[in-house]
Amino acid sequence: MTDWIEHFRAALIGRRVSHVWRGYGSALFLEFGALSPSEGMRKDGSSRAPKGELGLTIQWSWRFEVERSIVCGSWSGEHAEGDDG
Repeated sequence: MTDWIEHFRAALIGRRVSHVWRGYGSALFLEFGALSPSEGMRKDGSSRAPKGELGLTIQWSWRFEVERSIVCGSWSGEHAEGDDG
């Protein structure tokens, strides 16, 4: 398991987070590096989220913290702008 994590970590060096979006449920998507348009359309006819050179998907309970507080997370009640789910 450590080998693929190290491989992914090494591939991320020098790439910035270029796009972040929330999908269905608790899914969080992070795109790294140069973005390319995704093929196809969403069910509502809008464009899908762009894809980066590398992507990371988190599909479980997650949260972002700052010091001693939770900024947001998968169980937040707010509506995420630009959901692509």
